[in-house]
Amino acid sequence: MKKYAWNLLAVMLAVTFVAGPAHAKKRRHGRRAALKPGDPNPKVTAVVKALMDGFTWGMTKQDVLKELFKRVKKEYEQKMHIAKSQKRKAELFKEMKRKLRDIKKSTITFRGQKTPWNTSIIDDQFAHNNNESMIVYKKKRETYYFFFYNDRLYKIFIALDKKKFMGWNFMKFQHEMSSKFGPALEVFKKGISGMSELHHITWKSPEGVELRAMDKTMVYGTFVFVVIDSSTNAEVLQARADNGAKVPGEQGLQDEDPVINSIMK
Repeated sequence: MKKYAWNLLAVMLAVTFVAGPAHAKKRRHGRRAALKPGDPNPKVTAVVKALMDGFTWGMTKQDVLKELFKRVKKEYEQKMHIAKSQKRKAELFKEMKRKLRDIKKSTITFRGQKTPWNTSIIDDQFAHNNNESMIVYKKKRETYYFFFYNDRLYKIFIALDKKKFMGWNFMKFQHEMSSKFGPALEVFKKGISGMSELHHITWKSPEGVELRAMDKTMVYGTFVFVVIDSSTNAEVLQARADNGAKVPGEQGLQDEDPVINSIMK
């Protein structure tokens, strides 16, 4: 029976941040040309695979919903199997139904409507009126945001568990990542203050997948990984430019947010 790998993220992080010394010993046996920021890096492939966790580019929203439902049902069937009372089984069944309902309810197509996502942790990840849509899956610790273009999966945004990085700042996060993958390419954009600021750091796999890390601690208190199909992302960006599609987090379209307002004062 297939074991679904939602815990691979935790395993990947443990390998990335803890297993450095042993990995460093292996590198001493052979020298390769130093990678420059933005160069395709084979080390990124395994991390991308772990983060994608069996989902593949091009899946439709219905495909992703079906797979998420399958995983949630399997998780709760196992919990109900070991539950010691009928009352507990009934509670778990209701919890499962609620989770399935929340996943389905989270599905949204961005058509220019007012939505809480216009001011949120993912407000710089989508545009309105550009055939873009999203599904949200909340795990116990991480939250997964699946992004679609023309109903095809092309990006997965993962808000990480805050508790894993207590006491960390993004400089340390970037240092640890770069020590394992090589130097990251730093990408700057205009922030909410109107000044240019670091938006994300990025690595690329030889397979044409981009891995980004983002600092969302200032407002949302967490770090983020984003896995992106580079070729489709290029199409998305071109379509946004052609259609004049607006990205809320980049165009000042955010709804009033008391947290952000308090920071800006």
